[in-house]
Amino acid sequence: MTNYNRINAEQAVNYFIQGDYEKAAELFRGCEEEYLSDEQRYIRSILYFQEGEFESCFDDLNELIAFEPY
Repeated sequence: MTNYNRINAEQAVNYFIQGDYEKAAELFRGCEEEYLSDEQRYIRSILYFQEGEFESCFDDLNELIAFEPY
């Protein structure tokens, strides 16, 4: 299952870079939390913000801040 989540998260980043935010958000939703890198979590927070899902956006950002408090 690890490879599936890693591949989905990497593909989601590729979709984000290409500007296909809908596909990126869909793939991120299918990934398990523990398999997301900091970069992927940050990108997902941007997607949540764009979709107006502010609580989920701030949850991701707070998770990042908790690991990197500086």
